Amino acid sequence: MARRKNTSNGLFEVIFSLPWWLNILIAVVLYFGIHQLAGMQIPPEKHPGAMSEAVIKQLIKGFAVVFQYLVPLIFIIGAIGSAANGRQRRSAFDMTSDRIDPWEGVPEGDLPSTRREPPLPDVDTRKWSLQLLQALEWARFEEVCAAYFEQLGFRTRRSSGGPDGGIDIHLFSNQDKTPGIIVQCKAWRKWRVGVDEIRAFFGVMTAEKISEGIFITSSEFSDDAKKFADGKNIHLIDGTNLLKKIKQLTLAQEDDLLKLATQGDFTTPSCPSCRVKLKLRQGKTKGNYFWGCSNFPKCRFILQAPKSG
Repeated sequence: MARRKNTSNGLFEVIFSLPWWLNILIAVVLYFGIHQLAGMQIPPEKHPGAMSEAVIKQLIKGFAVVFQYLVPLIFIIGAIGSAANGRQRRSAFDMTSDRIDPWEGVPEGDLPSTRREPPLPDVDTRKWSLQLLQALEWARFEEVCAAYFEQLGFRTRRSSGGPDGGIDIHLFSNQDKTPGIIVQCKAWRKWRVGVDEIRAFFGVMTAEKISEGIFITSSEFSDDAKKFADGKNIHLIDGTNLLKKIKQLTLAQEDDLLKLATQGDFTTPSCPSCRVKLKLRQGKTKGNYFWGCSNFPKCRFILQAPKSG
């Protein structure tokens, strides 16, 4: 016998996965809507045929009086939870702090030759491998993913510079003017994609009213992430699975993707705002190295740099 799903848990998952601002908006709309029902005047009905309608109105008013504060409060709590999850997700990459500015004391120009980012292992660029896939920086990884879907017959639209709102690629079928599928890409080497990332992606799908989503990573997904995605029409594609899909293409298509992936500098990360290559920088604190935008000081985007041995 199939195990019955707990609908209340599913509802709270949806609420906590929504963007914080959408939870606030829903809370405000629900408050004023339910508050209006709670304050409606119900004149006494003397006609027997109208008595049942009056009873129904009285029941609605009674429920509204009870829930006019409780229901909006649930969405307010959801906004707090989703905002906290967003800060946790960003903390893995964004070193920006309200108290410490990593750019303080950083000279313009390249990092001195005494310290360099640990070189990637030798990667064979003549053929596809998981090692090559994980060597791709995030922007090149998105380009490869978009090109892959184009080879499958989709029209694609990538997000422009700046925050992508949780959507990296929009997929269009035939001549559709609105996307039928949205795609999120994570070019991670060491981290597994966890349930927080998938929950946030599901929130974006809900907010955008998109019924199908694809989440692609060059690494792996946690068990909790897979469990959350189950039954929500979210397709999870990890690095190993993506390689299999690429190898199912024609030899010409596979070769085109390989050329796209390996042309030029495909390992140095790019700035999401300026779309230029980042430079390795040394902060004011000894041993504090990070990737910084080449357009500093106009752009102050930063990304954590792995520590060298």
